[in-house]
Amino acid sequence: MSLTAITITTRVKKIEEHYQKYKSLKSVSIPTSINELGNWYFKGCTSLTRIDIPTTVNVIGCGCFKSCLSLSSITLSTSISKLKEWCFEDCLSLTSINIPSTINEIETGCFKNCLSLRSINIPSSISQIGDWCFEECSSLTSITIPTSVSKLGPGCFKNCLSLRTITLPSSISQIGEWCFEGCTSLKSINIPTSVHELVKECFKNCSSLTQIDVPTSVTNIEERCFLGCPEELKRNKVLKKLYYDGCVIV
Repeated sequence: MSLTAITITTRVKKIEEHYQKYKSLKSVSIPTSINELGNWYFKGCTSLTRIDIPTTVNVIGCGCFKSCLSLSSITLSTSISKLKEWCFEDCLSLTSINIPSTINEIETGCFKNCLSLRSINIPSSISQIGDWCFEECSSLTSITIPTSVSKLGPGCFKNCLSLRTITLPSSISQIGEWCFEGCTSLKSINIPTSVHELVKECFKNCSSLTQIDVPTSVTNIEERCFLGCPEELKRNKVLKKLYYDGCVIV
């Protein structure tokens, strides 16, 4: 269909229709009578560049803007309490986003494959970054994780090819499998003392990683954790003892 713009009137309390079929849709105006954008509402609206979300909206559903290929920016108000799974997955033109402090978790795959995403603000309200959340965000160069975060889910930053710097706060106690796999530009990282285990393939194929601070609090490093990483990592005593001298396949 060739519909390019939609204005929803204030008489509408709930959006019943999914707009996936409107490939030419460029803009949508949401009225203040709406408090939730449901699952998959705008999935695949490949021409959508702009959407006005009123302060009455408090939930953005699963995959709501998935594959909105032309969506380059979006403003999230402080009324929003939840961004559900895969919410902005495959938004290839999205370059930046500010997450409001009313949100306490970034759910699974929320920004996966946002290839143009260069910066993101993570507020101190966030306690957990979900599985595969920023996977394939290949333009993301740096990220600051607040001290409120205690867990990084599996594959969280997998294949973030441009990620050069990341600071892990002392609050982090768990780093999931494949978390930094394929981060080929990452040169150094400090593991906080609250971490006791480095799980499988966590830093696999981090081909530029030459400096890592592994504290003595780490007592177990699983196989293939540093597969494809430079030999310089052997200089870390804890890593050498638990990983390289432990006859793990590297």
